[in-house]
Amino acid sequence: NDGTISNNKLWIGFSDKKENKKIGYFGYFEKNDFIKIDKNFKVSNGPAIDEKNKFIYFSDSASRTIFKYSLKKFKRNFFFKFSISQGYPDGIALDNKGGLWVAHWAGGKVSRINKNGKIDFSINLPALNITSVTFVGKNLDYLFVTSAKVETSIRVKKKYVHSGSSFLLKTNFKGQ
Repeated sequence: NDGTISNNKLWIGFSDKKENKKIGYFGYFEKNDFIKIDKNFKVSNGPAIDEKNKFIYFSDSASRTIFKYSLKKFKRNFFFKFSISQGYPDGIALDNKGGLWVAHWAGGKVSRINKNGKIDFSINLPALNITSVTFVGKNLDYLFVTSAKVETSIRVKKKYVHSGSSFLLKTNFKGQ
């Protein structure tokens, strides 16, 4: 469902196609081998890698939880839990200050979660299902945000008129 790269590794999260069963997992490809890190997810998203501090973040969207793993031992640690009103954590990206930017599926916004696991701020968007975030630009100080039109009723589309659009947001942060 989602992926990223690091030194000599392609990290990928797999999901149940219908998002009903906990058969998803995530891990990485190194050379010709796939190394499974964790399993039993309905919908895997992220990951985002903090190579400087040796952590990887991963969104278990169906459980509304973001986990943080050590890149050395791959032990799962709780990082943040979304409330029902916040939607579901989807794509994620890290800034150079250690903040984790999260797309809110069914939440209509992106948020920045600081190193202590607290939301610093959120940016509301005119789309309900925000799918992914990444830093772009010469200085990596713009946040490129994508959204989806699927699973939005006619009534919801009237409120979130730009569902399915992409957005470019100037930030005071830089991506890693």
